[in-house]
Amino acid sequence: MFGLEPETMYRPNDPAMAIVGAPQTLANQRQRGDGPAYYRHGGRVLYRGQDVIDWLKSKGKGYQTRMNAMLRELMRSEKEQRGRRGRP
Repeated sequence: MFGLEPETMYRPNDPAMAIVGAPQTLANQRQRGDGPAYYRHGGRVLYRGQDVIDWLKSKGKGYQTRMNAMLRELMRSEKEQRGRRGRP
């Protein structure tokens, strides 16, 4: 659910993109020009998984550790939300 597939195209609000940031964070990065490469198609913004992975790697040594920490936080948050909704 949270992994990035290299050849898959993602929208900013797709769960896998949460490792980069919230949709608004991605919008801010696009405006500043400092986020992952993106594409516009029919008025939609799309990110290719490999471009996001490459961008994360470009942030320097320790990218895998940072990515794992983001995924852990996302999973914790998902679990917390399920608990509030009364789901197992």
